[in-house]
Amino acid sequence: MLPKTVRKVKIFIASSAEVKAERNECILHINQVNKSHKHLDLEAVEWEYDLPKGGYPDFETVQEAINPILEGCAISVFIFHSKLGTYTQQEFELVETIGMKHFVFFKAGFSPKNKKQIETYARLIDFKEGLNETVLYEEYLDTSKFGELLKDNLHLYLSRQFPVTTAPQNVHLSDDIKTVLKILTEKQEEIDELKSNQLALANSDTQNKLKSLPASP
Repeated sequence: MLPKTVRKVKIFIASSAEVKAERNECILHINQVNKSHKHLDLEAVEWEYDLPKGGYPDFETVQEAINPILEGCAISVFIFHSKLGTYTQQEFELVETIGMKHFVFFKAGFSPKNKKQIETYARLIDFKEGLNETVLYEEYLDTSKFGELLKDNLHLYLSRQFPVTTAPQNVHLSDDIKTVLKILTEKQEEIDELKSNQLALANSDTQNKLKSLPASP
């Protein structure tokens, strides 16, 4: 049984530059996951590679030019560490609004060293605590653990959301098998005819016996 079609599934990666290692790992992990879902064509989308450099006079901000790329995806992955970037927050609010499936990861272990870091980290903590009622997020300590969590969650979601649909393969029958099937079909027709004749004879014999019985007084 072979998959009917291969479906394209784009996965948007959203994060600040501080988790560049995880962003790079996403492409590798998504390719690995794709090997177990051959009916899908998974594509990691990073706006910096999908959006040409230069000015965008038709938009008020570059983020507005990025949003159509995000909206064209089926899944989004958000990765945070020490801060909540303005653009990343806007992307998160967009996927929540349009109802896109999204995975959220927080890298643990950050310790702010100055007042500015404390302020930006506090903003991220407020954002994280606000997710408790709506999002099941994951926490990790290193890129290895991040990769495991990403792959596990993708496998589970893809298996449920995009199950394999198959179509029967065309089966080639040899001439010998075709001959045997023809003979069996003819024999079955002969058997059915004999049964029909026997039933007709039985009915005729029964009727003759009934005719030979004396009439009731």
